[in-house]
Amino acid sequence: MTADQKKEAARIRMRNLRASRKAAAAGRGPGLARLRAAPEAETIRKATLADQKTGLAAVTAFIEAGRAASRTAKGGPRARPAAIAPARAETPAHAPRKLGGRHAELRASAERGVVPSPPDFTAPTHTRFRAKLAAVVALVEAGDVEALRAYAYKGFLSSSPKAIMRYRDLALVALEARAAA
Repeated sequence: MTADQKKEAARIRMRNLRASRKAAAAGRGPGLARLRAAPEAETIRKATLADQKTGLAAVTAFIEAGRAASRTAKGGPRARPAAIAPARAETPAHAPRKLGGRHAELRASAERGVVPSPPDFTAPTHTRFRAKLAAVVALVEAGDVEALRAYAYKGFLSSSPKAIMRYRDLALVALEARAAA
């Protein structure tokens, strides 16, 4: 397409845009004002309201049928059973989940005050996290409980940061158990 053809196409698009805006302003183009002014607008409005009333009536009938089914043969309301508390309501929301196997053993030893050994980060996948692990290990060896509590990994929690955080949590439990003893 040549430059002249592009200019002509742009000029035609602008002319059509102006014409459609002018028609809409005059009520001849598409728009809500034109729809309201149409001769069948009142018929459409009445049909819409009738549909809404029919829908409301159907919902009301459904609710009443449910209420009628809940009544006893004598016609009175059905006796409701005493409120039963859900089984999960007994446990606090912050209760730790139960661990099994190796994790349970590590947790039990940490509660006795035994600091766990740091995770093995010799695999190439852990390369970029070795410095972070070294920082946590240094805090654990120093026994700095407050700094360990404040340590948090803000990035994406892949397997490496999860292992670091698990080590930090177990070390915190062990250091606190040692302090309490």
